[in-house]
Amino acid sequence: MNFLIVGEPLICFNPTENGALRFVSQFKKTIGGAELNVAIGLSRLEMDVTYISAVGNDALGDEIIHFIKSEGIDSKHVLRSNEHTTSLYIKEIMNESNINSYFYRKPSATEILNEKHFEEFKPSLFFMTGIFPALSCYHLDLTRNLMKSMKEKNVTIAFDVNVRRKLWSVEEMQSAFKMLFPYIDILFIGDDEAELLFGIANFEELVDFLTVFNISEIVMKQGKDGAIVKASNQIFSAKPKPLKTIDTVGAGDAFAAGYLYQWAQNSSIENRVHWGNKLAGYVISTLGDNEGLPTLIQLNRNTINR
Repeated sequence: MNFLIVGEPLICFNPTENGALRFVSQFKKTIGGAELNVAIGLSRLEMDVTYISAVGNDALGDEIIHFIKSEGIDSKHVLRSNEHTTSLYIKEIMNESNINSYFYRKPSATEILNEKHFEEFKPSLFFMTGIFPALSCYHLDLTRNLMKSMKEKNVTIAFDVNVRRKLWSVEEMQSAFKMLFPYIDILFIGDDEAELLFGIANFEELVDFLTVFNISEIVMKQGKDGAIVKASNQIFSAKPKPLKTIDTVGAGDAFAAGYLYQWAQNSSIENRVHWGNKLAGYVISTLGDNEGLPTLIQLNRNTINR
């Protein structure tokens, strides 16, 4: 099984203490980005992952590429641009339930990507999030064309809505997602996102609403309440174990990585959800977007020592 993931990596500045950004003076520099977090999660579980993106031809871009390589991810297709700077964001943590992120990415270096960069690939699964098409009209058109091409190659397409209201309006999201949904096989969406986009908070109503798009697996993430999934005419839900929360950023990405890992094992829906919850639990217990993502060895060791 091999995964192809496209997205935008970012340099992240995590505050070393909680509080309003204007009062925080020290930060820890890390690397994140929703799609890259999923790629890291899968790679640490010993999956074959290729990541396609672009960064600036600058020192921060050097750091990102070195980091991607160190995670065992194929980075040969991360392009460099002399016309763009590497994107970054600064995190503000007021408390465990009030976290703000401030992004600096205009324009994104990923606008140098085009369909030719993807022609050679026929992966087992192609993964994107709603962040990439939100970056610009060009990114939205590219997303649609890539999904269409992958669909023609009979590639499974997984998509995490990952709403970013700072990038586009609710009306723009509704229009874009309705255009993309017909190509998608596995859809990840938060309960808050479903309510924002479609005015639907109930899972059964969401499934009915999405029936027209013929999506094989619908996964509603519910934060501390876990997730509920419909696949193969079955519905399954599971809550995670209660854990002390330090940083929730990246938890949804971790869930997607755990879920897709078990998808690659041809595992049951129950196992997919349990592994999604398990990886999300590791991430919320650690400061940073992906620092808490476990390796397969670590997971096996923890299972033995329980």
